[in-house]
Amino acid sequence: MPLIPARRRPTDATVILALLGVLSALPLIVRFYWPAGGGLDITGHPIGRDFINNWVGPRLAFSGQLATLFDLEAYHAAIGTTFGAPLPFHNWGYPPFTLLLLWPLAQLPYFAALALWTGGLFAA
Repeated sequence: MPLIPARRRPTDATVILALLGVLSALPLIVRFYWPAGGGLDITGHPIGRDFINNWVGPRLAFSGQLATLFDLEAYHAAIGTTFGAPLPFHNWGYPPFTLLLLWPLAQLPYFAALALWTGGLFAA
């Protein structure tokens, strides 16, 4: 008798149920996240919403503007400047050590970083 059990492979029923789950969520995804144009979703947020903080925060901090993260008005203005238009309210609400963890993503263009972030979250 082996000490380590063999890995189970997903059954056809498991795969079908997973696909049905994804397909059933598709109308909600399309309704709320379909781009309205210019990289914005239908609510006027750039696609990725909270990821904006994860991407802009390290860019500001490592360009000598760390204090901007903790000044709500300055942070909001900086995000608007970064994206080229005023955006709905955002605030930096993460501990400072996350800046080091997020810095590699901040080196990529926004949509490339968002794709990598989203793919990593789905992979986890």
